[in-house]
Amino acid sequence: MALAVALVVLLALVPAAWVALKRWAGRRAAGPLWPLLLFAVLALAYALVVPPWQTPDEPQHMVHVEVVRRGGFGAAEQLLPFKTPPPGVARMNADVQRQIVASMRATNAGKWLPGGIAGLRAGAVPGPTELNHPPLYYDVAAVLLRPFGSLPVVGRLAILRVLGVVLATAVVWCCGAAGRLLFPGKRWAEASAAIALAVPTFVVFAGAVNNDALAQFLAALLVLLLLAGVVDAGRIARPLPWFGLIVVLLVLGVLTKRTFVPLVPVVLVAIAVRVRPHPRAMLAALAAVEAVVGLVLVTGADARLASWHRATMTGTSRCAGGHGDEWAICLTPSSYQVSQKVPLVDADELGGETVRAAVWMRGNSSTFALDVNTDHGPVAHAEEQPTAEWRYVVVTGHVPVKPGYLGLALTKQGPGTVVVDDVKLSPFDPNQPGAYTDPSVDLPAPNFITNGSGESAVLSAPTALPGPIRRVVDGAVDSVDGLVRQPGAVVDSAGILTRRAAQGFGSFWGTVGWQVPMPLFPVAIQWALAVLVAAGVAGFVALVLRRGFPLAPAAVLASAIVCVGAAAVLQTVPPTEVEAISGRYLFPALVAFTVVLAAGWRHLWPATTDAFRLVLRLSIPAIQLLFIALVLVPFLS
Repeated sequence: MALAVALVVLLALVPAAWVALKRWAGRRAAGPLWPLLLFAVLALAYALVVPPWQTPDEPQHMVHVEVVRRGGFGAAEQLLPFKTPPPGVARMNADVQRQIVASMRATNAGKWLPGGIAGLRAGAVPGPTELNHPPLYYDVAAVLLRPFGSLPVVGRLAILRVLGVVLATAVVWCCGAAGRLLFPGKRWAEASAAIALAVPTFVVFAGAVNNDALAQFLAALLVLLLLAGVVDAGRIARPLPWFGLIVVLLVLGVLTKRTFVPLVPVVLVAIAVRVRPHPRAMLAALAAVEAVVGLVLVTGADARLASWHRATMTGTSRCAGGHGDEWAICLTPSSYQVSQKVPLVDADELGGETVRAAVWMRGNSSTFALDVNTDHGPVAHAEEQPTAEWRYVVVTGHVPVKPGYLGLALTKQGPGTVVVDDVKLSPFDPNQPGAYTDPSVDLPAPNFITNGSGESAVLSAPTALPGPIRRVVDGAVDSVDGLVRQPGAVVDSAGILTRRAAQGFGSFWGTVGWQVPMPLFPVAIQWALAVLVAAGVAGFVALVLRRGFPLAPAAVLASAIVCVGAAAVLQTVPPTEVEAISGRYLFPALVAFTVVLAAGWRHLWPATTDAFRLVLRLSIPAIQLLFIALVLVPFLS
């Protein structure tokens, strides 16, 4: 009974919020109710049909929620791999894991997730940990679930799925509101909301336990707010409330998920567009940005090791006093491991070959390990006891064909410090003259490790920021750094990036579950959708060029689509492993995407407005039925 009441109350928020908005802001602001109700019904139906634990990374997201619900705010941070949690928190986490594994076994989750069967048999929750994600969604979800601790975990999962439906319905309202804002008085202004309903992946993933739900809602609000500002629409567009709400949404978004970060450049575009007619205001805004950046640098933005992944966020992992140069890589008790994966194009090139990893190393009171790994397992391993004198450590191993990824890790165990320099990973020919005479002599072979001597550094997020936010900021900085530091590898990865983009586009429109490979629409339907999208974009560009659409909001819409799309494709720059790119990472730009398509298609539409509206409305059941027949039913069967 408690579960049923909770679900009904959550769903009732949709019409209740619409009625409240209508009374407060008027009928035009609230818009029609039918798209919201239709979306909520469709999304709820999918949430009931898709089995428990079968939306992307749902089990691990639920682990994070349950840890916060039972352990309190900050409990997840205590369970990160590089920390020693209190015994009570560790026991609680183990119990959460056991409950979710038991629920997955009871619901036969392995039937739809073959890759997770081995983990479930071993008592492990499938998927990568989500405990390192920003906390806002999990804190909100944990507070919501606290009165329902006596329910089975699958019951609490159902509550959060309905919460996701409510938040996604709000995104649909934002799509419609953007249409009404930009096309006032047009009878087809709701087209953008209808297009959102015609994206099956968005509808089916609405009922998911995932921090994407809150991130997409905040992103939709932010894009809508930016559009309102650049067209100077109403009280909310006044400078003070506009800037204030932007700051609030940015903070909340960064506290929710990294996929929100690509909207930061969109904010800058909107601000530049708005203050462009006012040079003094632009100079003041520029001075304010420089002041904030300077304050951040002064208050603890240390220079950390570039191009390497650090196991912890403590320390910079670099120090002075290298082997023959100024800098070196430093492993300390608080920063005990760094690792690097070579670009996937290079890893594939080395597939089937023998490689040699070599480093100069010295230290004290520690054990140093040098490892070369692939997706298929370890390739080479060496352990050494460091001394005060520099020593050369060399390992060789055979890389399997199609390694998946090829990475090198430097690890320190013990209380002391290890200094590492001149790290190399190169192809190795044992028949080459002089191959074994002096390992420290450079051989004529390329080095696939970047910044192996620690000479290059990037700024880290200020230590005053909470750990989850620092990870978001550092991850964004690393992506930009990889793009700038290895442009050649990025260019060489064009084929990989193209395949990623195609997969992202296909899964944007129609996928379900989190299997690999992802179930998608047949290629013919994907191509048909691509042609329709291309036509919509072309129509929008033509509309802007003919001055049928204001340039200011067009710049905001275009920057949102480009920034979010680029971030989705360029998750790691350059690509270092075979990754499944989910189209849900494009949903933070859904408001911009639907508005552009609505405007572009209407501009090209040769018939009446009534016919345009009818076709859009009919497209909703048409594409949903295609999705059910071609994607959902095969997935469930």
